[in-house]
Amino acid sequence: MRKFAPISIRLPTSAAAILAVALLAGCAAGSADLGAPYTADAPDVAAGQLPNPNPNLTSPPTIQARDMQFLQAPRPEYPAGARQRREQGTVIVRALVNTLGIPAAVSVFRSSGYPELDQAAARAVLAARYRPYLREGTPIAVYVQSPITFLLN
Repeated sequence: MRKFAPISIRLPTSAAAILAVALLAGCAAGSADLGAPYTADAPDVAAGQLPNPNPNLTSPPTIQARDMQFLQAPRPEYPAGARQRREQGTVIVRALVNTLGIPAAVSVFRSSGYPELDQAAARAVLAARYRPYLREGTPIAVYVQSPITFLLN
């Protein structure tokens, strides 16, 4: 018998909510008559009608990098290929920083227009370390937007 390694898939929030609703709907159907088909009206995502299974849960706040204290600031490496092609630009990277000050996930919020620079910026922010953001003395997870500029001399 073949063994498969587990995989991790990160879904956008809206897709995760739809998947959760679909899974819950399947569980509800399973508790009733197993022979009868189950139908449910899907929420209208375009109209913003996503269900909130727990109204007490909110998305972490978004703050600017200048409002965070770095323990280890992002140090992007200028990609050699981008340097040879004379590519320059600023990338804004959005990172979900957990309560320990470690970026748990990063994404390019605004591209430089050059994929190689975008990837280098994302890697640099992922390697950065922050002092945990405190709200009323308690560390909380936050989204941090960090501009990373690549400029040739």
